[in-house]
Amino acid sequence: AEKFAVDKELLQEINPGLEMESIPVEKSRIYVMEKGDTLWKLRTIYGVSVEEIKELNNIEDESNISVGTVIILPE
Repeated sequence: AEKFAVDKELLQEINPGLEMESIPVEKSRIYVMEKGDTLWKLRTIYGVSVEEIKELNNIEDESNISVGTVIILPE
């Protein structure tokens, strides 16, 4: 959050259940979901597995990700 000037409280509000201490900030980047985005699309673009994305973001059901959701991606 600090690296990208994103308010921690906002990040927490947008991503309920996200444990801020568990995010390796130095080795992460953020992505804001847009219309038509899927975790598979992010996997293709960034070369990160869907399972890694789900685990890092505490996502249980990827069909419930809405536009504007902040996704943490490992580098």
